[in-house]
Amino acid sequence: MAEFTSGVQTKSASGEAEPEVLGKQISSLALCYVSCSKDSGNAFVGAALVTDHRTRPLEFCYVAPIRPTTIQRLLYGKSLDEHVNVDVMVKKLLEGLSRVPDIIFVDSELLLETSRLCPVPIALLKKSPDKSSPGPRLSQYTYQVPENSRYADAVSQAVGVLETQIQLCDPFDRITEALKEALRSKP
Repeated sequence: MAEFTSGVQTKSASGEAEPEVLGKQISSLALCYVSCSKDSGNAFVGAALVTDHRTRPLEFCYVAPIRPTTIQRLLYGKSLDEHVNVDVMVKKLLEGLSRVPDIIFVDSELLLETSRLCPVPIALLKKSPDKSSPGPRLSQYTYQVPENSRYADAVSQAVGVLETQIQLCDPFDRITEALKEALRSKP
């Protein structure tokens, strides 16, 4: 029997050992990727992509560009970015999903604040920047969980198991391109 350091094993339909992540068989996981940014017109845009364990799309949603008024910019001040990204866009994106994801990966530190909106593990996920360091590398990704997250161990386990099977950050590139296309084709 193969040994996994990051999960419990069960047998898949083909008889192979299948690790468990977040209390589920890996093949039943719903991964959610959330990305928010500003477009060329300085409007806030955001999208969410829910995938299966192989990062194949199950659901995609996005919010139309949000352009705060001058008064809103003045009143919110430095808190505007967090308010629009997390409290408006991410909240709307997550509420619009037809399924509750098992884990949410975000692409900016600001979006870690999403943890106050939903009770699932959330992690900032990035490709490891230092590819030139000598010697073997344990991981091709870095991740960060919200401060005082009760899900730190669960995220570590999930990243450890999933990174051996998929390109974990690839969906962020797909979200960016799909969002550009969606906004370009919108009347």
